[in-house]
Amino acid sequence: MRHSTGKRYLLILLLCFSLFLTGCYEPSENGDDEDEAAADNQTSAVSYFNDALVINEIVAKDASGGNDWIELYVTEGTVSLSDYSLVDDDPDHEIQALPDISLSQGEFYTIEAIDDDDECPEGCSCVPFKLGSDDSVTLYRDGEAVGTLDWAEGEAGEGFSYGLLPDGTGTAQTLTPTKGCANAASGDSGDIKSTDTMGDAFPELAVNEAAAKAADGGDDWIEFYASGAEAVNLSDYSVVDDSDGRGPAALPDVNLSPGEFYVIAAADDAPEDGSDYVPFKLGSNDCVSLFKGDDLIDQLEWDDGDALIGYSYGRYADGSEKVQTLSPTPGYENEMTERGPLVINEIMAKDPDGGFDWFELFNAGDADLNLGQYLVVDDGDGQEPQVLPSLVLTPGAFLVVYAAGEETDEAPYWVDFKLGKSDSLSLILNDEVVDYMEWEESDAPEGYAYGLYPDGSWERRPLEATPAAENKTYKAAHPMKNQKMLKNED
Repeated sequence: MRHSTGKRYLLILLLCFSLFLTGCYEPSENGDDEDEAAADNQTSAVSYFNDALVINEIVAKDASGGNDWIELYVTEGTVSLSDYSLVDDDPDHEIQALPDISLSQGEFYTIEAIDDDDECPEGCSCVPFKLGSDDSVTLYRDGEAVGTLDWAEGEAGEGFSYGLLPDGTGTAQTLTPTKGCANAASGDSGDIKSTDTMGDAFPELAVNEAAAKAADGGDDWIEFYASGAEAVNLSDYSVVDDSDGRGPAALPDVNLSPGEFYVIAAADDAPEDGSDYVPFKLGSNDCVSLFKGDDLIDQLEWDDGDALIGYSYGRYADGSEKVQTLSPTPGYENEMTERGPLVINEIMAKDPDGGFDWFELFNAGDADLNLGQYLVVDDGDGQEPQVLPSLVLTPGAFLVVYAAGEETDEAPYWVDFKLGKSDSLSLILNDEVVDYMEWEESDAPEGYAYGLYPDGSWERRPLEATPAAENKTYKAAHPMKNQKMLKNED
């Protein structure tokens, strides 16, 4: 089916760079043995920024043997770096204060990441720690975390960088290193999900929205959007998800004018009404890739918890780079959505005093909820879902459940499993997962929580532990005692 917005969006991308505080350089050439290092371009679940200064790009292993580095970028206004500090996720590393330098919108600043006993190169700013292949860098302003760039093993391999595309506001993904310059997409990694580099950040046809679990029990579906200035014919394109061994499926002979949508079912069998479909279902953790001939045109990728029953996942606004969980609107303009009503709001996987692990539930809706209708389970092997206490949770109320691992009289509400340092929780209603929380060890180290900020939102991040109370971002310990950044101005 096809619909039009009734209006067009003209997107003009202006890249203006008036001042660079570090020089541009040509990226190093990669050998054939580095194909495995080119990871799939994907959003990191815990990367976020809520400030004018962002961590824009990192290199964790330079192809020519040079230093690791961290690139900062200003999205708006003017900032003083002396208000900020940063550190990676190694608990043994001290938070490093940034130098007293002002940056304006569009400017970059690059910091070398070196071993503690190495000398900072002449004319550079340095931090005394190197970056890992599976690491994160968190930026603080006046001691409060305002952003994190987090990458997994394989996302920042030798000869590649990891960062935001476009600069400052885009999706975190594997990139071609462009130290001190505008970020650029990475090269070919050789697998089905990145057969070709997407050469146009705003293609003429976009994978705009997908539903992997329809609330009415209907078929999964994929929505395409004619985001360019010219009409397109869908028969020039093919589409595939990330299942192994599956080739792209051709799209039907349908013309789309600029601003029009087309929705196609994703099903194992042909729909009873005879409508067009692609012969595969969508998974809870999946990626839809759009090809024109052999060229990769666009991708839409989501993780567990992004596209649960009753939700869709896609671009907001239509055709843009920004992706998020949405209210399903097949064939129409995408719409933002609220989470809930019952959500897993916060977890503590390692209590500093040796107490029980715990997780916090929050009623983000506007009506009372009977918790006895819900079950919860972590991802431990053989773990059976546990029924929640039979009580009513009023709107805006919290409930803490202790993951004691066994029956106990020391907690009012408990489940007989513990939380792992890298784990997940699923909230189940009527045999369907309705909320989901996943974390890695670096997300919830000892003494810190992990969860939603603000309460009940879609944003996940490390937190101060606030059981049964409003979530708070964590602040750096002793911010006035941070180690000063190494700086060589000779």
